[in-house]
Amino acid sequence: MTDVENGRAPHSGPPPGQTPREWFADLLRAHVRERGGGSYNDLVQATERAHLPVARSTLADALSGKHIPRLETVQNLVAALHHRQGLPGKPDQHGWERAYEYLLDLQSDRRAGSRAAPGQRVSNESRAVKW
Repeated sequence: MTDVENGRAPHSGPPPGQTPREWFADLLRAHVRERGGGSYNDLVQATERAHLPVARSTLADALSGKHIPRLETVQNLVAALHHRQGLPGKPDQHGWERAYEYLLDLQSDRRAGSRAAPGQRVSNESRAVKW
């Protein structure tokens, strides 16, 4: 996923007023749209055809930002969409792994109840999404 595709500047993370979960859900929804979209049932069928089943409720929670999905759920969805498009090989998951790690860092900062010190923010940004 390129910055143009996801509509975000590199390393941006969530804009003001958006939670990390909502930001990550936006990334997932953009990826689904880029890969042909579909209903939750269509996505469940795609994961089943790729032998990477993901429950409808799990997809709904991940794409709505209601819960942070497991990394395996994200990887299965990305792989299933890749497979559904008939693309060869396996998709590159590194960008998703970095985005997921950044999401967890942001969530951890939020749970701590304080903003990160400037030096720590730089550390988090160095691990930010690099597509």
